[in-house]
Amino acid sequence: MICIQLKLEENQNAKLFHKKIRKDFYSTNTLSFAIDKIPNNENLSIFAVNFHPNIDPQKLLDVAHLAKSKNPNCKIILLGKTNSLDFLNLIFKSDLIDGHLNFNFFERIPQLLENNSLNYSDQKSNLLKDILTMEYINDLIYNHMERANRIKPLLDILKVNISPQMIMTIICDDFWQICEQLDNSKRYNIKRNILNATRKAIAKKMNAISTTLIGTDKIVVILDCEGKNNEDAETYGIECANFIRSKIMEITGYSVSIGLSRYCHNKNNLWKAYEESFQALKQVFFYGKNSILLYRHEHNMFSGEQNENKEMILHQKIIAKIFLGDNKLIEDVINEIISILKVEKNKEMEVKSKIVIIIAKITHYFEKVKLDDFYMLDRQSRLIVSIFKATSLKEVQELVKKYVFDISKIVNVAKNKDSKISMEMSLSFMKEFYYEDLKLKDIANMAGYSTSYFSRTFSDTFEASFIETLVNIRIKHAEVLLKKYNLTISEISERVGFKNSSYFSVAFKKKTGLSPIQYRNFHVEKGKSEGSDLHI
Repeated sequence: MICIQLKLEENQNAKLFHKKIRKDFYSTNTLSFAIDKIPNNENLSIFAVNFHPNIDPQKLLDVAHLAKSKNPNCKIILLGKTNSLDFLNLIFKSDLIDGHLNFNFFERIPQLLENNSLNYSDQKSNLLKDILTMEYINDLIYNHMERANRIKPLLDILKVNISPQMIMTIICDDFWQICEQLDNSKRYNIKRNILNATRKAIAKKMNAISTTLIGTDKIVVILDCEGKNNEDAETYGIECANFIRSKIMEITGYSVSIGLSRYCHNKNNLWKAYEESFQALKQVFFYGKNSILLYRHEHNMFSGEQNENKEMILHQKIIAKIFLGDNKLIEDVINEIISILKVEKNKEMEVKSKIVIIIAKITHYFEKVKLDDFYMLDRQSRLIVSIFKATSLKEVQELVKKYVFDISKIVNVAKNKDSKISMEMSLSFMKEFYYEDLKLKDIANMAGYSTSYFSRTFSDTFEASFIETLVNIRIKHAEVLLKKYNLTISEISERVGFKNSSYFSVAFKKKTGLSPIQYRNFHVEKGKSEGSDLHI
């Protein structure tokens, strides 16, 4: 076999060269030398033409014509990268051109010979399918419809007949961790292996095309739903995605997650479908790796204010359960928080941030009851780093559980050693959640005592009863609201935890010597003389 590589120089003044790479393998940039090396009657001879992307296609045809004139059996292979439709048309339609490769052909010749795989017509067809499929998919998902419509007839000739109706976006779970120490070539090989496995799955079960997105970790599949519409089509899409996922795992060993768009009636809207499949993949954090996720446009279960209040209640619940030392009850509350945050409108970083805020509140609360500040802050810092590194909500959930279980253990060891610590914790709870409907029996239960024992011990420790202490805490907060905010007496009463505004007014006057309205008026006048105003 004789192999000749001709490099068509872009620079007309380039220095001429002729190289003998190995036996019967030649490389040159001189056309006459290359043509001269082609044997007259050698069936197995290859003429590889290395070109630059901006070359005139006609020049390639002229070179191919000269080579075929010398030896009609010579195989003409073009080497070089291009996405020009005119060039791809040339390759497909010209009988002179036998194939097009993007890799170094000379490195592959021994392998091709060993595998007896010099079937250039099949190779040419498969390479064209690969190139045109990649171009077609990219044009559809980036809304370059004019170009996509020009490529479609070429795909039809190659018997790629597809009516695009759904899009899948595939990611390799932990791709960047797997590839952290790998160079770009090895990263590409991983993606290519997954793409090849995807195509094998497609060939067995469905009418679809696929490609990798250059510069990303994603593979895109465009699916023909074969006459199915709407929900039936989406059910079919999930079935196909499951089949692809299982085949990828079987062939490559890699776990993948797949985002699916909704059924798309019009191919002009496939760019929206791609965005849907991409958005669906963002839910991998919530549902875990190896997931099939169909895009659903849903409203958040909670408005911003409602969600914040709900989280506050659960933050209180966790602290209460920590007091009790019951890990099962703690886990139930954590699961409840995770369920609330597992809402499609919430983004990964928003969820992580909300969980970190809850952790910070819990840590801050137990700092105030004089536990080991340094240990808790150190644990909190390391936990926050781990939360932001986590790749799934399940992982975050386990990290939070471990942290809260550890705090609960510390709290209950300290509480059992000294009743004064229990009383300090109880008082701190009252100061933190004064606005809630706090009952003596509930706080006593959290502290681990009977109501009567807790009541006596609390009074002895703080020289005031439970009720008297709670009322005083609430009135101090009411004073702040009366000074700074133009709220009604009923609103203030409710905000600080009094169920009855009349009882609030009586308790307030008993404590301060002024009714709530007198107290406000006094401070309004005082504020005017000092140049400050109420907040509306």
